[in-house]
Amino acid sequence: MKDVVVIGGSLAGLMNAIVLKELGYHVHVLERSNIEALQSEAAGIRSGPEVHSFIERYVKNYLNYAITVETVEIWNEKSEVLSTFPPTTPLRLTTWKALYDMFKSVLLDSGTDQSPAKYETRQLVQDVQYEGNKLSVKYRDLDNEVTKTLEADLVIAADGANSAVRNMFSQSSSPKYAGYVTWRGRVPEGAVDTKTREALRNRCVVLRVDGGYLISYYVPADTGDRQGSRCDFVWIWYDYDRFPEDSSDFHEIMTDVDGRKHFTTIPRGRMQPKVWRSILDRKSVVSNPHFVELLEKTKEPFVSAIRDFPGSKAVFCDGKLLLVGDALALCRPHGGGSTSQAAFQALELGKVWEGARALDLWEKDCLEGASKAQTISLAMGEFFFAGKAPTVVRNTVESDSQ
Repeated sequence: MKDVVVIGGSLAGLMNAIVLKELGYHVHVLERSNIEALQSEAAGIRSGPEVHSFIERYVKNYLNYAITVETVEIWNEKSEVLSTFPPTTPLRLTTWKALYDMFKSVLLDSGTDQSPAKYETRQLVQDVQYEGNKLSVKYRDLDNEVTKTLEADLVIAADGANSAVRNMFSQSSSPKYAGYVTWRGRVPEGAVDTKTREALRNRCVVLRVDGGYLISYYVPADTGDRQGSRCDFVWIWYDYDRFPEDSSDFHEIMTDVDGRKHFTTIPRGRMQPKVWRSILDRKSVVSNPHFVELLEKTKEPFVSAIRDFPGSKAVFCDGKLLLVGDALALCRPHGGGSTSQAAFQALELGKVWEGARALDLWEKDCLEGASKAQTISLAMGEFFFAGKAPTVVRNTVESDSQ
């Protein structure tokens, strides 16, 4: 039986770990953060067709984990629909935690004939060495400060956009700041008034504002209830061109309450209160009363600096070390494609280890898929922000003004 170490225990790492476990590999997942820290940097998420295919393939008797909408609506400040954007497939809207809990449960399920997997948090990978036919993974347990080493026949690096493993094996540059940030939050539907609840329930709505746009969508609450009786509104504010990376404002935004500077995301509950107050002071820009209420009712907002990384190579060490997810390539979040790309990579990797696909073709398909996702994401951002319909989305845009 082959030993596999998966570095990174978020969604990309879990999906790849599940595929390899089902194929009979002995899988050991090492995640640097604790669960609370992982969850604090995530909120709503789109479960694209690839994610749903993964769930149908690997998750038995899955519950109703998402709310489905058929159309994205573009609103003005009076909540009038200016245009609609019908996706090529229905949007399944859910949360990071819903997928994380589902995938982790599958991975750690001991009621099968497969070798039990191991999942450890607070494990910081310090080095990966290719020695002979094996990889050696050196890591430190952050709780007891003990350093350990694992030998592996295969290493899957799913350690995110600022991947330490990628930096060990590749000379490619780090993700580059795209020039804007997103403010994010989540509000229980019971916390808003009836008008806002009825206006936004079961909808995905985009509101264009000066210098950006906001989006709201409806997701199951993180309570284990998947019958739709308890749901939340997730909102995102794409805030363009206000915070250059070298500015004092950007430095302040990306510094948490403890004075720690973050590369990508200030987790929920860690944003400086004065930063959030400065955003609420701009709520007049939002103008639509339903979106204003979402901002006002958000208790733990968080902020992310949007970054790009195109990706150029996924396979290292004679096919024994693979980059997946955001460690391979990073696209902007407008189209919600990152998790879908990770699911595609995991599904196709299963075919490789089953002998039905060559590893070099897997790498080619992953890089092409990531490039396509990046192009679509940029096009979607342009459409939502400016109302322009680039060629890549023009055939799927239906505008009332046409």
